[in-house]
Amino acid sequence: MVIMKKLKEKILKILLVAVLAVPFFLSNSSTVLAYESDTIDEAFKNLQNKIDSKLDIVYDNGEYVYSYNYDDIKEIIYNSGFDFEQFNAKYGTNYDKTSFLNAVITSIDSTKLHSNVAPIANYCNHDESTQGWNYYREFMSESVSKNTVSDLRQTATNFRLGGTGVGLLIGTVSKLFGGVFKLGTAYDAWYFDTLANSIEVNMSGCGTVTDINKFTTVFTVWDQRDF
Repeated sequence: MVIMKKLKEKILKILLVAVLAVPFFLSNSSTVLAYESDTIDEAFKNLQNKIDSKLDIVYDNGEYVYSYNYDDIKEIIYNSGFDFEQFNAKYGTNYDKTSFLNAVITSIDSTKLHSNVAPIANYCNHDESTQGWNYYREFMSESVSKNTVSDLRQTATNFRLGGTGVGLLIGTVSKLFGGVFKLGTAYDAWYFDTLANSIEVNMSGCGTVTDINKFTTVFTVWDQRDF
């Protein structure tokens, strides 16, 4: 029975990669499914990494905050050559260099970093909400992960029935997407079904970790044991 279960899990993972071949990748070290692959998303990922390289985390007035030099962030964005027109077309935004810089600085300044910066050695059935300047992160225990999968599939059904708007995001999905959901972007039934599948395939008894990007529809899911 154990061998058959593992075989079924492997087949499911292979099928997911086959069906979602273009917009997803499967990590060699752990089952990590991420909604990112096209040129503009890769360019945006590189831009975020450059911004990350200029950020420090410091303890100030009883809390952890980002420390940075404004001119460093501005230089990265202004000299990046990033195609905001293509980005806007995909995500329904209206950024240019100046407005994106303002959005990044606002997010950096307003992000509430977790008080425990040092990671836990071994995560298992951990429930917690954390974030960085460009992502929301949800640690979900196995039971919460199961509920989230169910809520995601119901949300997908709501989209298939022709609805629109934040009101379609039920239960734990509202918590995941309430801060980033934007009308006119690439959210649809397929997106929420795929996120549900990504969480489900990473459920092994210890729960999951899901990152949702604050600026795009990109997500990444881990098994907590591999995080």
